[in-house]
Amino acid sequence: MGRDAAAILGIVSASQIAYTRAGSNLALNPPLTPAFGPKHYSLLYVYFSDTCILKPTITLTYGFGLDPGNAADRKAWEAG
Repeated sequence: MGRDAAAILGIVSASQIAYTRAGSNLALNPPLTPAFGPKHYSLLYVYFSDTCILKPTITLTYGFGLDPGNAADRKAWEAG
């Protein structure tokens, strides 16, 4: 399959590598070095919802959510 046909069909025909840099002199890292370190946040979200049909024309939907995470964890998670 030619490169133009692959581009039209949206098929990836060539791969790319993003090189990362580190240190004060911004030296190149080895290939396949992750750009970001691991991030672990202990956030727990629990949601429950249900729908009850009272009559054919009346439907009741209710729910409950539990979010015990604190504000600092949430800001760190939203910042990425």
